[in-house]
Order: sequence, then structure tokens, then C-alpha cells
Amino acid sequence: MKPNGKAFSIVGLYVIALTLIVCSFIFLLFNTTNKIHKTVDGTTEYVYESAFDEIVLYLDNLIEVAKEQSQETADEIRDALISKYPNNNLLKDALDNVGSKGILDIYHDILEDRYFNDVKNYDNDIFIANTDGIIYDLNYQNIENGDTMMRLWPDDKDFHYNKELFDTSLTNLLEQNTGNYIVFEKRKPNNNKYIKYSTITKETLYDIYRKEGIEGFKNYVFLVPSYIYNHKDILGTSDFINGVKVKNYKIIIVQEFNLYDQINEHYTYLAKFDKESHTISLLHNMQDSFKETCTILSIIIIVFVLVLCCMYNYLMEIMGSDSKDKESTD
Repeated sequence: MKPNGKAFSIVGLYVIALTLIVCSFIFLLFNTTNKIHKTVDGTTEYVYESAFDEIVLYLDNLIEVAKEQSQETADEIRDALISKYPNNNLLKDALDNVGSKGILDIYHDILEDRYFNDVKNYDNDIFIANTDGIIYDLNYQNIENGDTMMRLWPDDKDFHYNKELFDTSLTNLLEQNTGNYIVFEKRKPNNNKYIKYSTITKETLYDIYRKEGIEGFKNYVFLVPSYIYNHKDILGTSDFINGVKVKNYKIIIVQEFNLYDQINEHYTYLAKFDKESHTISLLHNMQDSFKETCTILSIIIIVFVLVLCCMYNYLMEIMGSDSKDKESTD
């Protein structure tokens, strides 16, 4: 009996020891997996934030260059109008009849083929507006409105997908809030992760980038305005009289640009950097490979423990049977 009892104890201790070792190993595997997961998430976020910082710097630079171009164009248009219409009465008549050939010729000659950063499409051109609507834009044929030729803001809004963002940006444009991003979203996006925003900030831009990558900027057009005189119109009438905003002949020159187009054309590094970038893909592939390895090892270990338990029960049965046989013999 004593040898058999000793054998039971030795086998039991081996099983307990192996079980503890196996459980510790599984715990270490999953703990390591969790740490790798956190490291990959943190590194991924850092990579995205670093890339987005570059995007914001580039965007700020684009806005600065666009401001210079819109201001240069505004100065040209002002000088051309004053030269052609040397007194306020002639100029007022021309501004009241924006569809007249003389004033349209001025706009056309100055705006023709003037695209931003040589990206030649209508998301990167210049248009002329006033407080009522768009006076001149090469993007479309001006529509007739009574005795004038222009596209009123409500009519233009109908052509935009994101009408809430249009309203916010139009308010900023007309109130000269150029410290905010002025953005139109003209087309409906084709992305199941898309979220519609009524205003665009650096935070929303990062959210768009994080969810959709560079492709998420495809439908957003940034507007950078310059005003022919900031606090009065071209005829010299102030924007505010006795603290009340008045309707005058304010002319707004708006340089548009599409951030995605500009990055794709001039900043190929960022254009290629998206959710399938080499760095991030490598990190996630390493994480997935480690998870697969841990899963396989865990399955093998669990099977080993189960087999060991079965062997233990089998050994106990054999040893118990041997003990009974010995007792009966005795």
C-alpha cells in the first residue's frame, strides 16, 4: 500500500506542477498579446497623428498661398473695373447689370485658366461673388435672374450635397470670418464610414482622416476669400452704418482648392500614406501573426493538459486496480 500511495502522490504532484506551468505559460502569452495590442494601437495612432500634422501644415500653407492669389486677383479686378468705369455712376450701372458684356469681359479675361497650383479642374478655380450670390464662375453657365446674370446663394445651395455645411460656410464667407475653415461639400461621398459635419475644424478633419484616410478629403473644397476692401464696397459705401449692416456692392473674390487634389498632385508621400501604409500594415501583420501563434500554442497546450488529465485518471485506475489485486492475493 505504501508504494502505491507514494506513486499516487508523485503522479499528482507532476500533474499539478505541469498544470501550473501550462497555465502560467498561457497567462504570459495572453499578457504579451495584450501588451503588443496596446503598443500597436499607440504606434498606429502616433503614425496617424504625425501624418495628420503634416497635412495640417500643408493645408495652412495652401490657405496662405490661396489668400495671396485671391488678393492678387481682387486687386486686378478692382483696378480693371475702376479703369473701365472711372466714376461711381458708371461703375454702379455696370455692377447693377452684371450680365453686361463689358463687365463679363473683365471677369473672364482675369479668371480664364487661373487654376490653383496648376490643378486644372473646377474644384481648384476662382469665382466672384457678392452678398446675393455668385456673379461669375467658369464652372457653370450663369443663369438669368431678371435683368441680371448671376447664381443666387439659395440656387447654389441646391447643387451641394451637405447643405448644413454650406449654410455655416456661407455665413463665415459673408461675415468675413476667415479665421474659420470655409468649406463646401459638393458631392455625396461613397464611404460607409462617412459622417456628415455641419462645420469643419481641425478635430473633424482628423476624424475624417482617421476613418477614411486621404480619400476622405475628396469631396471637400476649401474657400479662401479676399474682399475688394474689407470694410466697405468698391464704391466706398461702408459695410456698417451706425452699427447696422447695409446692403452695398461688396465684391468677394474666392479661391477654391480641393485638399485631396492638392495632396495627390504635389505631396505624393501623403497621398500614398493611408490605412494600408507599409508601417501600419507591418505592425498589424506582426500582431496578427503573434495572435495566430498564441492561439495555436494555447490549443496545443490545452489538448496536452486534457491528455495529461486523461492519463492521470488512467494511471489512477490502473494503480487502484493493482492495489486491489494485491490485497485480494494477500
